[in-house]
Amino acid sequence: MRKIALIAPLIVTIICSCSTTRYYSYDIRLEKPTPSTRLFYENDTMSLSFQFKPRYIEFETYNKLEDGIRINWDELSISVNGEAKRIVHYETGENKVTETQPPTTIPPKSKLVDGLIPTENIKYIISSGKRILLPIYTYPISDNGGKKTKKKILSMKGQKTVFYFPYYLRGVYHSKTFEFLIADVVQRKKK
Repeated sequence: MRKIALIAPLIVTIICSCSTTRYYSYDIRLEKPTPSTRLFYENDTMSLSFQFKPRYIEFETYNKLEDGIRINWDELSISVNGEAKRIVHYETGENKVTETQPPTTIPPKSKLVDGLIPTENIKYIISSGKRILLPIYTYPISDNGGKKTKKKILSMKGQKTVFYFPYYLRGVYHSKTFEFLIADVVQRKKK
């Protein structure tokens, strides 16, 4: 009987916290080099489009040229509100955070879809002798009823993220800088 009295408040807390989960969406805009609410950039060399996912920034690059475009992943970086962050790209994988990332060449008239993950968001815990990925969300879409998480999400309004994208074309170094702004964070009713 005593165990039931101790467990009952825990069950009520779990049920109540599940029902108070709030969901959010972000109004993110490309500010530079060319303003775009579609998060899209294009020039004579390539086109790039971006999507901000909860754990990473996905981007699609299309090479318009008759030559390959080489990306040296260890030279790419992002900064959030002026704080630089090392990234790994999604294809390298979360288990190789400290390793050198081999370059990728985008063939002529081809596209590459990949994602950028800040290395600080890749954490592991040891459970039952196994290494388990503990995901940390860069752009969380729910607060699971937590007031601290809600406050953190809502405080992201006005955040600037800069993506530094160096690449090589015919062995010559080029770079583009993309600046994004979280113009608004909106609480939604349901997922």
